[in-house]
Amino acid sequence: MRTWLIALVLVVLGAGGGACALLTGTAACNGDQNCPDQLRCVDGVCAPAAEGEGEGEGEGEGEGEGEGEGEGEGEGDPCAGGTVLVGAVSPNTQADVDALAALRCIRESAPGLRDAELSVKNTSAITSVSFAQLLMVEGQLHVQAVDAATTVDLPVLTTVLGDVKIKANPLLTTLDAPALSVVRGVSFAVTDNAALPQCRVDAIVAGVLAGGFTGLVETTGNSPTCP
Repeated sequence: MRTWLIALVLVVLGAGGGACALLTGTAACNGDQNCPDQLRCVDGVCAPAAEGEGEGEGEGEGEGEGEGEGEGEGEGDPCAGGTVLVGAVSPNTQADVDALAALRCIRESAPGLRDAELSVKNTSAITSVSFAQLLMVEGQLHVQAVDAATTVDLPVLTTVLGDVKIKANPLLTTLDAPALSVVRGVSFAVTDNAALPQCRVDAIVAGVLAGGFTGLVETTGNSPTCP
């Protein structure tokens, strides 16, 4: 009878909410597999988890997710990896232009202000207006009365959010902006460049119109001779 009572007590204890299921042998648990939730197998006995054990796992997961999201957002910036200037950029000499070789974007100082500008004007000290890495101007693009300039080279420029004016550059023979497709100003003017072949201008205008430009287009006063 005594043996039967002891066995009954062990069965009742094994069925309790916080007790460990019985295993064959002397251990009450093995590898947490038969311990209730929130308990861990410690020295063969189900016991509460050590303080801080669950918190450490949660903190690690949160930190990893936050870091991954931040990195993904940064990768989408088209201006990343180059020089970004704010406001008006107005080089006056060839040395000024050459110093801006890494210029990637010209941004406005506040959203919607449109104070960004690339303005090369009224100088005879520049022979080549070349910005090989410039992608975007969040405002105006002006190249005007640059008396010694023979070249305007903007090979990767895609976007100008203001007007474009390339005017009265008497020695200009090459205008290169093959990627330009987004112009959001009200005027696109390439005029009075006596040595600039009109066919070069027409090719750029075609790309701008295909990109959705609906403003005023002016292309008079250029050379009718195409190479």
